[in-house]
Amino acid sequence: MRQLARYTIVILTFAAACDQSSTAPAGLRPGDPLFAKAASNATAKFYIANDASTLFQGDGVAAYLEASPSPFAGMSRYADGECGVTGTIFSAPGYSGDGNLQTQGSQDRRCAAFPRKVRVTFALINPDGTTSSDGAETTIAGINLHPLEQAAANGNPGLYIPVGTSQSRAMHLGDGTGGKCDDGSGSGGLAFRTFLNTGAYAGADDVVVFRNSADTWTVTSTPDETDPVTGQTIHHDKAYCRGNGKLYHMPVHYVIKSSAALVP
Repeated sequence: MRQLARYTIVILTFAAACDQSSTAPAGLRPGDPLFAKAASNATAKFYIANDASTLFQGDGVAAYLEASPSPFAGMSRYADGECGVTGTIFSAPGYSGDGNLQTQGSQDRRCAAFPRKVRVTFALINPDGTTSSDGAETTIAGINLHPLEQAAANGNPGLYIPVGTSQSRAMHLGDGTGGKCDDGSGSGGLAFRTFLNTGAYAGADDVVVFRNSADTWTVTSTPDETDPVTGQTIHHDKAYCRGNGKLYHMPVHYVIKSSAALVP
């Protein structure tokens, strides 16, 4: 369904070697430092696939589609500061290390009539492994991927994915106020993780993050497989909808590109 692309580098509302909480504060703004200190975080561009094989897609707006010869040709570009988009990697010492996107993180009058959005198609997972259509939405959204690149601080060695390797990560996809998965708490949305930050069992799956280079990560879901005995589909790309408690087949594919190389 997807493959971990190794790009040549000239890189929306939330574990790896460790299953840490992907807690995203209300409004998907995990920018407050874990310790009181000023620091500079990296900004980022998010490139979200528009392929039919992914049920979480970019908005497909022509003005923001990457063109050849970009290695991200055909993907929707969400660049920090462009048309109200906020893209951040909280990589500075004392911060969470999360990779965070908000498609309308700030007001931009030039884009008020056409705010950046994403498209989400809901494929409900049935008891026998089949899926059923459960609607779709085009919505202002947010991504919180935890953690992407957490710097060492106050005795904490930090967390990162070595270049050329993959690790599992928890992810939250917020689908906006009034979206299908908005639970009214301010932190609703789709959770890609086994347990919610509340400790409640969700039964969803982490995403896989491959680090292409010092400034680029590719995020995908694990492919589904077929049970050799029953012939049923075993889903590895499950997302838990906080608004209705259902599990959805939700393959994803996007790329995060930092404004600066991050070490290690």
